[in-house]
Amino acid sequence: MIEPTDIVEDFRLTPKERRSTIILISIIIMLISAYTIMDYFYHPKIELSPNHINYIEEIVENKVNEENIATEKNYKLEKFDPNTISLENLLYMGIDPYPAKSMINYRSKGGIFKNKSDLKKIYGVDATLFNKLSPYITISPKRIERPTSNKLNNQEKKSFVLRVFDPNKVTYEELQTMGLPKYFAQNLTNYVAKGGIIRRTEELKKIYGLSDTLYSQLIPYIQIDQDTFTNELINNVKIEDSLYTLNINSANIEELIKLKGIGPKRAELITKYRNNLGGFYDINQLKEVWSIDQEVFDQFSGMIYVDSTYRIMKIKEMSFKEILSHKYFDYQTTKLIKNYFDKHDQKSQLDDFIRLTPIDSTQLNRIIPYLKMKASM
Repeated sequence: MIEPTDIVEDFRLTPKERRSTIILISIIIMLISAYTIMDYFYHPKIELSPNHINYIEEIVENKVNEENIATEKNYKLEKFDPNTISLENLLYMGIDPYPAKSMINYRSKGGIFKNKSDLKKIYGVDATLFNKLSPYITISPKRIERPTSNKLNNQEKKSFVLRVFDPNKVTYEELQTMGLPKYFAQNLTNYVAKGGIIRRTEELKKIYGLSDTLYSQLIPYIQIDQDTFTNELINNVKIEDSLYTLNINSANIEELIKLKGIGPKRAELITKYRNNLGGFYDINQLKEVWSIDQEVFDQFSGMIYVDSTYRIMKIKEMSFKEILSHKYFDYQTTKLIKNYFDKHDQKSQLDDFIRLTPIDSTQLNRIIPYLKMKASM
């Protein structure tokens, strides 16, 4: 028979076992305590007021609504002609402002939608939007006919009301009353307003928007007042220097220093800026060089000229980074230019480029000379 004392004896621990048990229990207690302390410090209980709770619920609700709107855009589509529809109606149908404005700008610059697929050329019209709009697009046959170049020239000749004018003094409104293209009229008046001077009749050809055909028609009517720039030369250039003229596209630092107001530092800045641009197409570009303001520029402007040796950018052969390194090309402009010339030849018509590229006119006027595009009427 087993005695109770025998059972107790079986469960009795040796001194070594007792020590091990005490150590194990101590470790367990320490781990539990550490967990409790860490939970207290790293996961503090935050008491939110009713206002905070309501605010958080409102944010969550608005976020859900925004996501629902983004995924399920509520279009109010109806049949429309992209050649006649207004901006207001495009926005009413639920089309985003960017593609809607691009469509209107394309038309305002002479673009015509001949078929549905032409809408794909508009910036902001992706495949998803085009597929939604396609069933509703109806193009009137009367809108797709564009005059041929011969017809266009004949129409323009008939619409011109030419009269004698000084390109340095004529206003935008006067050019418009003569029937001249808006783009040419704007560029000419902007050039003069910024300090540019047309000294000889042939210099008018450097104004973008003027075709060779139109130039030949204007020649008999161009009358330049020589005092416009003769007085400037007398006022700003010493008599002994009046015969000194310098091509700033080829001048070195030593030659540039001979100009009034130009020292070694400015001469160095000019050459660095010229190298980045690939050369100057207009003497007024010198005013973009640091420290050359209008006052300094006026001291030597009558002593300089530019030729056509500036470097043309071969966009198709250039990387995105190479284009972006040019002073006139920011990230957005580089992206638009690169995308356009990936799909078009660089010798494409200037008018098409202007219509299809949503770059503002000021930026366009700066970069077009470096792209060597053909002006068309």
